[in-house]
Amino acid sequence: SLSFHFQLHYESLMIYYTIREILKRIKGKILIVVPNINLVIQMGGDFKKYGWDCDELTLLCAELKKDVDFSKRVLVSTYQSLLLKETDFFEEFEAVIIDEVHLAKEEKKLTKILQTSINAEYVLGYTGTLPDPILSRMNINAWIGDVLGIITAKELMDRQILSPLQIVNLLIKYPDSFIKMNKNRSFPEEVSLVENLEERNIVIDKILDHQAPGQNTLILFTHLNHLALVEKHILEKYRK
Repeated sequence: SLSFHFQLHYESLMIYYTIREILKRIKGKILIVVPNINLVIQMGGDFKKYGWDCDELTLLCAELKKDVDFSKRVLVSTYQSLLLKETDFFEEFEAVIIDEVHLAKEEKKLTKILQTSINAEYVLGYTGTLPDPILSRMNINAWIGDVLGIITAKELMDRQILSPLQIVNLLIKYPDSFIKMNKNRSFPEEVSLVENLEERNIVIDKILDHQAPGQNTLILFTHLNHLALVEKHILEKYRK
């Protein structure tokens, strides 16, 4: 078996290149295992974005509610859907790829899939987060193999593959009067209060105003309603 582990958040692109190369070398099928339904759908969308017409790809998860064409050469599925399959189902796969392999450190998730994939010449695991506990890492290595490749984001930036990144931590201090007035609120109430506080947008404005022309800005949110409020603010202030 063969195992690649990369500390990188773009596993889908690396998996894409890997399966395209493996398909040239084998006559059978490739199984890609992901930890949740969202990644099944995302993986299919990513492959299409990378330029693959996906005629050889099929997706398996209950939420898609469509017939699955198991004759196609590449199957993307979750552990949960695969655990319902009979053992002979896995015999046709000549390559098995485990995405986010650090989440599969529980032996029961890997046992059935890898023990019954008896014809898999290639067994690979991808992760951006290698587990720290030695037993978890040993369990993954036992099923997939040793770590053969580790590359950090810094090394990729040094190679000019990734854009340079500088992290600046901004601490927003609220007025003492505001803290005193709201200190006895419940946590959900505090979250709602903070998300609806217009003054917070001033910080976003200052960041956006210092962006050089042509640069992109990514803003992440926990809640959709907060996203909608900030989107409205930005569009009203900056749309020309």
